[in-house]
Amino acid sequence: MKRLQAVFFLFPLEISSMKLQKLGGLLLNSSNNFNKSGNLLGGNMKIYRKGNVEYNLKTKKKVYEGEFLNGKRHGKGKEFLDGFIYIGEFIEGKKHGEGTEVCKNTKTWIYKGQYSEDKRHGQGKERSNGFLYQGYFKEGNRTGYGKVYEIKSKKLVFKGYYFEGVRQGKGEHFINKSYFEGTFMSGQLTTGNEYVLDGNNEDYLLIYTGDFLEFQKHGKGIEYDINTGHVIYIGIYEFNKRKKGKEVKPYSNRCYTCKKQVDTYNNNPCFKCYWLKCASCGSCGCSYNKSNRFDENQFGFDQ
Repeated sequence: MKRLQAVFFLFPLEISSMKLQKLGGLLLNSSNNFNKSGNLLGGNMKIYRKGNVEYNLKTKKKVYEGEFLNGKRHGKGKEFLDGFIYIGEFIEGKKHGEGTEVCKNTKTWIYKGQYSEDKRHGQGKERSNGFLYQGYFKEGNRTGYGKVYEIKSKKLVFKGYYFEGVRQGKGEHFINKSYFEGTFMSGQLTTGNEYVLDGNNEDYLLIYTGDFLEFQKHGKGIEYDINTGHVIYIGIYEFNKRKKGKEVKPYSNRCYTCKKQVDTYNNNPCFKCYWLKCASCGSCGCSYNKSNRFDENQFGFDQ
């Protein structure tokens, strides 16, 4: 008959000493956090250890199998959780280092990468809802630069920056034959450019630059002719529809300040005066002779 260790006296449980002895293991009170004597430092689940395996005292199911040091999970091991199994490294009772999470139902991995203090932290790969994320994690969330692929087609869907699990900062998103690049806030593209593939599906052609909402033109924007690349419209959009603005015809001239060429292919109009803005010196109608200057709101634009 095996002797019970001191931990039994530190944590009285609703179970007889004879029954514990029949289990043939060490009674504990947590799944992963013990002191040097193997005693619980916190937690609710009652478990017991037999050799290098820990079991749930109530269900008799295995909850951990692997290496220990001073009573704590330490080294390589497997943790059996609801829905998945963690296989990897532990340090002082916590998942720390390299590890893999495997779905119990599908037997496929759902995460591979680095851990720190029981959380995904560092570089890793995550499978979710048919997509694969490759990039950085911080304290359990996608944070930093990463890429997202559609698993079935292996096509790139997004590349850019995340913060606390959502897209935040510079990013590029691919939808069918459209490509968006710009700034994301709280997971949504807010400002940037929209491109579409040409007829040969070889090059992306710029068709719009400005504000977005749910990947639709929404707010101030400038539209370009897909065939010539020239500016054709400047104005306000609401969910891809032009609301108020000005159509722009092909035009070429010299900047009145620096004499450099300005045209509707290389230069965008100013939202206040609608003159083409010089890319070299920044001049437009707003800084021209005031007697000839356009009224800033003659087309009803709120600045």
